[in-house]
Amino acid sequence: MRQFFTIDHHKSILAEARSKISLMKAKDEFEEKRNIHCRFILTSMNKESEQWDSRCQLNIEWIGTNLTGSAQEINGLDDEQLSKEHLDNFASSLCRFLMEFYASSGGEFSFEFNAAKSFFFDNLEKFEYEAREQIKFAQVSMPLEMFRRVTNSEAIGSIKEFNGSVGKINALTKQLDGEIIKKTEAVNQLKNSLDKYKTAFNFVGLHQGFDELATAKKGELVVTLMALWGIGLLTFAPATFELGYLIKNADEVNTSSNIFWMSLFPVISITALLIYYFRVLLFNFKSLKSQLIQIELRKTLCRFIQSYSDYAKELKSKDNESLAKFENVIFAGIVSGDEKLPSTYDGLDQIGALIKSLKT
Repeated sequence: MRQFFTIDHHKSILAEARSKISLMKAKDEFEEKRNIHCRFILTSMNKESEQWDSRCQLNIEWIGTNLTGSAQEINGLDDEQLSKEHLDNFASSLCRFLMEFYASSGGEFSFEFNAAKSFFFDNLEKFEYEAREQIKFAQVSMPLEMFRRVTNSEAIGSIKEFNGSVGKINALTKQLDGEIIKKTEAVNQLKNSLDKYKTAFNFVGLHQGFDELATAKKGELVVTLMALWGIGLLTFAPATFELGYLIKNADEVNTSSNIFWMSLFPVISITALLIYYFRVLLFNFKSLKSQLIQIELRKTLCRFIQSYSDYAKELKSKDNESLAKFENVIFAGIVSGDEKLPSTYDGLDQIGALIKSLKT
């Protein structure tokens, strides 16, 4: 900010001019009121110099030097040498400062300031030509010039730039909002995928457990099958051995029937026991096959159970009975149809009954 009224040298010049005007004798009412208003303005400039500096930068730049020059000219002339033109020109300069001070003030103007402003405009034709032109400029052109200066100032430029930046910020905000929405959708898709992967991983672990169990059961099935084949072959061994013995010793068997019956008893007993254990192994074999079927069923369920549960939940909300038959078929247990496992005493009862029949 350019200083003018706060400079001591300028203050002393204006204060001397105010004193000089106060001592002057007015020739008419116009000059008397002109001098009164000039003294009031000069007094305010002296007391409120900082405010006049801050609010009158435009006229300080334009006619600041002219104002002090006119004041010095008034101070250097005698009363007889001072003409109306000198005082009118000085008053018109004060009018320009007054109008800028008024336009730059945010609050209400005092009565004295309003009276001075009205005096200059109401008595425009009573001023000399040059002073009259200055007052017209202060009344008409200077406000437009002040407005032009303000609109082209750095502050207004910054506001314009700010408004332009606001538009860019709004566009950028919309762009970022769109990107955020896209990123949010992508994150939600990833979340859904991770949830599916988590569920799938859980069922994969369950499937792996069933697969390990199936491997163990298959091993047991192979061992049982081998034992079944072994017992099956051994079941024919006693009869074959007995038949070979009878053919080889046909003469002795013919002479003594007791030898035949004595050799037949152990064959029948051993064969009955082998048949009993064959049945036991056969039941175990069928049971293992049934267990493998159940395990394979559960492994199959692990592949689609999650999707099925979501679909069934949605469908049952509309029709609770639509999937009942399907679920009864899919989730029903598989019945192997095997007979009950024979107890050990079943075989002994058969052998005891055979012995009793031989004795009779």
